[in-house]
Amino acid sequence: MAIGGIGVIITIVLIAFYLFYVVLPMFKPAHIEQLASYSLPGNSEKETLFYAMEEQHEIGLRITAEGSALFFETGSGKTIKQQNLAGVENVTITAFSAGDPTQGLLALGTDDGRVLLAQHRYQVSYPDDVRLITPYIEFPLGKAPLVVGGENAAITLLSAQWDGEQATIAVASANTQPKL
Repeated sequence: MAIGGIGVIITIVLIAFYLFYVVLPMFKPAHIEQLASYSLPGNSEKETLFYAMEEQHEIGLRITAEGSALFFETGSGKTIKQQNLAGVENVTITAFSAGDPTQGLLALGTDDGRVLLAQHRYQVSYPDDVRLITPYIEFPLGKAPLVVGGENAAITLLSAQWDGEQATIAVASANTQPKL
């Protein structure tokens, strides 16, 4: 009976030490350290609308006001891939919105009342047992922008979501009522 009681007490003490070990970091101050430093990927004169990073933190994404998507290595800043978003050439992007981060949805509103929905995606493959992450842009509703703001009505406010089957887009422009 004494051995069983001592065993229970030792077990409880070990559990208490484990819990203390797990909880202790919560009481330490937070800290940040710089892992890399490099110039802005792509043309640094272009305005940046959005930054994102894939889940492995190896590839970053920069969306510019000219409708360009630049994928870059987060460790060095080296551009991996640059892709112009279809349908926003020769127009001005007047509104931008990022949807649910898990869906990677991006919505770009233009000065002629159109909205382009794009998703940033990352395909993971293992050629020769080495992880390779390939970034790409997908257009869930097609490459042609949707006219939602009215003819030649610049979109000023924009919000969008995509659940894999349907999209919800809310827009407002200076000349028209908000539309859903």
